[in-house]
Amino acid sequence: MTAGNSAASIRTVASLRLPPNLDKIESRERVVAVRSFLDQLGVVGEIGFIGHIPKEHRFEIPVFVPGRETTVDLDYHARTAIVSRRATGLAEAFVYLHKSPGPHLAAIRGNWMMTRIWRWFADASVYLLCYSFLSAAFISGQHFVPSALLDWF
Repeated sequence: MTAGNSAASIRTVASLRLPPNLDKIESRERVVAVRSFLDQLGVVGEIGFIGHIPKEHRFEIPVFVPGRETTVDLDYHARTAIVSRRATGLAEAFVYLHKSPGPHLAAIRGNWMMTRIWRWFADASVYLLCYSFLSAAFISGQHFVPSALLDWF
């Protein structure tokens, strides 16, 4: 564990109500199906990815909230899940927020409402920054291209 992290808490949950053919569906549909039983487990947050291990009838599902990572190890054949939760600290929370609005796993990204709000906020901040820079340059009469940009061309 890195500095600032607390010990993980682990619990096992049995007799889960799972959607039928969970191992057969793919991509976004699987995220929607997984979300239904995460509610049973009391797990909220952005699903990072859904790792499928067919030979063991298992799914590995990390779920992120800034400052906390929850990993669900689901045995869909036995209908049991091992839920481990750990605090990630401030540095990992910033890394998570940095990656959230981007193209990382774009097919399933934005499956939690707070991530969609964060994406809008991050995009709006960048647009506002660009608008401020361009309008300040225009108002001041300085029509210029920074030398760092000229090096790219």
